[in-house]
Formats: sequence, C-alpha cells, structure tokens
Amino acid sequence: MSELNQIPIPTLEVDESSLGRTLDTLEQQTITIGQQMMRHLLCLHWDLLDQQQVDEYCAQFDSDIVEFDGYASQKIACRLGILHLQRQVCFNLQTDKHLMPGNDLLPEHHGTIITRTLQEWACLFPQDLPFRTVERLLSWQTQQPKVISRSEVSVLVQRQAKRLG
Repeated sequence: MSELNQIPIPTLEVDESSLGRTLDTLEQQTITIGQQMMRHLLCLHWDLLDQQQVDEYCAQFDSDIVEFDGYASQKIACRLGILHLQRQVCFNLQTDKHLMPGNDLLPEHHGTIITRTLQEWACLFPQDLPFRTVERLLSWQTQQPKVISRSEVSVLVQRQAKRLG
C-alpha cells in the first residue's frame, strides 16, 4: 500500500486570475488522481492474485521443477482505462513447457481483454448515440483517449446482437 503514496499530488496554484475556477480545477485534479490511484490499486491487487496462482502451481511440484522465466504483459481495457497486468511466466522442466498460472484468472483472450462492464457500456450507449460519440464518451468516462475505438464498439455491438439473436 505504500506504493500508493508515490502517486504525485500536484499543488494547486491559486492566483488572482484563477480564483473563480479554483473549485473546478480542484475537482478535475481530484478525479485525475483518483483514477490513477484506482488503476494502481487494481494492478497491485492483480499482482497479489497472480502470485497466489503461481504459488499454488509451484506447490504441486518439487522445488526444482518450476523455474521463473520473467513476466508477460496483458493489455486490459476497463472502466478505469487501459491497464497492463503482469503475469509470471513459469517454465516446467518436467513437461518442458512455459505457462502463466495467472491466465486461469482471465477470460479466454487473443489480444486486448475488454472487461464485461466496459463491453456493456460500449453496447448500451449506441442505442441512443452514434459510434463516434460513444468512443468519445468512453474516453471521457475512463479519463484515457481511445480506450475503445469506434470500430471496436461496432464489433462488440454486432457480437452482442448475434448472442441475443
């Protein structure tokens, strides 16, 4: 948790010309810092879960069977924006294969994982708004530009329509 203390909090400069906008500036800074902290907290929590999966996997073998072979990053698009979760790569000397125990915690994926909630937003908003507006709205909501492109929104809507149809 001490890592959260490392997130810089900017000082708010108050001068004559900004007096009427101080509250608005403070609100925006607080939202930005809050988003950064939540992203960081989610990644820290993931690191703990990934390590737990690795420990459980290693416990199945003698201590000299599993070697650690670095980390692999997984891109996640979620309502907090774009995150990159690290997964421990293990090499099993018995099976002569690499694996990432943390992958068991993730949905099946080939590329970026889009969380269910962000998918729901991406499918709900186009009922009343064009894809371009949905793309901007999702970026605004997540505080990150192009969290999901308008073509990705279109693909998600089409997939959902096929599931329901």
